[in-house]
Amino acid sequence: MTNRIIARFSGSITLAGLSILFLLSASSLFGQVTNRSVQDSIVFVCEPCNLPCDTIQHASPGICEVCGMQLFATYAGLKPKHGTISRKFDKTVAVLLFPGVEVIDFAGPYEVFETAGAKIFTVAETTGILKAGKALQVKPDYTFADMPEADIILVPGGTVDRSDPKILNWLKAQDKQAEKIVSVCNGAFFLSGAGLLDGLSATTTFPLVAALQSISPKTKVVNDQRYVNNGHIITSAGLSAGIDAALFVVSEYIGVVGARQIAMTLEYNWNDGNGYVRGQLADKHLARSMDIFSPFAPELRTYTGDRNQWQAGLDIETPLTAAQLTGLIDAQFAQVNQWKRADSTPGSSRWTFKNGAESWNALATIETKTGNTRYVTLKVWR
Repeated sequence: MTNRIIARFSGSITLAGLSILFLLSASSLFGQVTNRSVQDSIVFVCEPCNLPCDTIQHASPGICEVCGMQLFATYAGLKPKHGTISRKFDKTVAVLLFPGVEVIDFAGPYEVFETAGAKIFTVAETTGILKAGKALQVKPDYTFADMPEADIILVPGGTVDRSDPKILNWLKAQDKQAEKIVSVCNGAFFLSGAGLLDGLSATTTFPLVAALQSISPKTKVVNDQRYVNNGHIITSAGLSAGIDAALFVVSEYIGVVGARQIAMTLEYNWNDGNGYVRGQLADKHLARSMDIFSPFAPELRTYTGDRNQWQAGLDIETPLTAAQLTGLIDAQFAQVNQWKRADSTPGSSRWTFKNGAESWNALATIETKTGNTRYVTLKVWR
């Protein structure tokens, strides 16, 4: 009987001890909310967004009436902090600006770097207002002479003068101190002018791949990658490809998972495997031939395909006959990609050409609709 009482009493002590240890452990684990915050009421707040609602606490869940964000639960005594679940991208990014800079080339990567948590500033030859794109006015934060040091240099494209000595000298100086230099679109021509692409692989916007190769004989210019990583130097294809390159740079520092979270925040379908590549679509064999229709007020009716075939259909207004248009198309195809004519009749023309081991075909047909309106169909396939 005595032994049972002792055993029962020991069991009670053991359970009590475990309870105390659990409470002590919980207190240590959740130290941020003990002593004071645990006793506070649970409130609901929105993610900090630099609006007046950053200081508003709600008694119940819902949507913030100021910024429209979903509210989340917290303790009233906790001070909200900026940041994301992923590790912060603690880098400084300098964005080059110049007259005629392409907006998406700098604005897309800017959003990526800002969302990741980087410190960002813009820099140009002067801090005077300049025009980006056709109408957007922007004022750079710094000049080349007074800018602070940056870890990453972003070089967008646009109206690029690859012989501009001030930009080229600035790039050469940044090449010695920055961790990475990232070009977007034909911003690669600046890097080429500064000699930064010698001995490297690079890419640029699809229509200028051949031109970049021509002026950069020491560079391997590719058209099958959305961005090219050389470690220190990263070049991307045109326009939106800069967003992919920026996400890749961020992933180099905080990991692919963190970069993917940023892409989802921006509602951008990021393929970290270099997925969509403009220069790999079959219309690369067709695009330059479309230029001949520009004098005829063309209206594009269809433009679709994939890597193996492409078809374009357009209405044009011209007094030229089907035979005359066929002759014009024949003359254009003859100078593009060394196409060889298979056969040609008024209103129809067939061509072939070899691209390495690949055999490609092209067909142009012309149909008269009404009056001077012609419907032209161009097809390429392999």
